[in-house]
Amino acid sequence: MPVCNTDLTFCYRDIAHCTAKFCGKKGGEDYASRQVVVDSLGKAFKLRVIGFVVTPRTFGARILLDEEELRLWGQDDDELRPEGGGGLGEKKSARKGRGGNNASAGSRREDFLRQEPVDDGGGDPLESGEDFEAGGGDRFYPVPGRGRRAHVTLGTRGEDVRPVETGLDLLEAVRAEKEAHEGGGGEAAPETFETEGAWLRRYSDGLWVVYLRRAAVFETVFTGHYT
Repeated sequence: MPVCNTDLTFCYRDIAHCTAKFCGKKGGEDYASRQVVVDSLGKAFKLRVIGFVVTPRTFGARILLDEEELRLWGQDDDELRPEGGGGLGEKKSARKGRGGNNASAGSRREDFLRQEPVDDGGGDPLESGEDFEAGGGDRFYPVPGRGRRAHVTLGTRGEDVRPVETGLDLLEAVRAEKEAHEGGGGEAAPETFETEGAWLRRYSDGLWVVYLRRAAVFETVFTGHYT
């Protein structure tokens, strides 16, 4: 039974993971005692990687949670970076170009991107290799609602940058996406580059987001990380 010094995730420090709840904060004990959490421990899930966020501090894979996984989601999707934590650079004018509980992903971070995505032929467009459809109808604003902080930290700039910064960087990216979405494009749209398998957008000098055409799906296990 997980307790308050436990991170419930979809990871251990050396294993790629997506933290569903950092139980060291307020509400951790209540979360860990929820029946859906208890019943889900040890259960297999498929996590969908739909893109990447790259900043001077962090490199993270962005996760799209399904309805069942969202029932286990307990992270704060509205957390702001502490004052004085530093921004991610000035915005660029638009030009368009072409070109925790943890669900453990079962690999160390350096091997995460070498895994073969799951393709079980079950007809799910995300798993069968069909184009990924953004939940909010905007490919460049794919997760506007709950679960928008879900990610896997793949790397940080040195030991002085904590993995939690990856989630905060992702939330900054979501806010930038919202601003661009509501702005309707035009000259204020972020600089966008198109490749065969993805789009790359620069929201500022220090905030780049990769949007995959197809989601990569990885097998995971929902478990507790005890510290």
